[in-house]
Amino acid sequence: EVPLKLFFKLGAAFESYSMDAAWDDLRLGLKHPLSFSKCALVTDIEWLRRGSKIMGPLMPMQLMVFHLNDEGAATAWIKTDARSIKKVDRLGRSQSHRTP
Repeated sequence: EVPLKLFFKLGAAFESYSMDAAWDDLRLGLKHPLSFSKCALVTDIEWLRRGSKIMGPLMPMQLMVFHLNDEGAATAWIKTDARSIKKVDRLGRSQSHRTP
């Protein structure tokens, strides 16, 4: 089974996150805890950025948070192997280094 990678882009039109949506996300994560290897969140919405950085260490996947103007870097990062450490510049150019 190949782990899935998630890419979320949330712009200014995103206004809120309902409790029903949060519950659905939690249930999905609990049902499939090892099905996801990486998640890229691309947003300038500060409460989502802060919340993701707080919750990220509790997630069984790699989570990276990017600003909207760094979408190219997010795309480059999500395409890499989950075991790679990726250094990406603002133009999306990168170099990967394999972790042991």
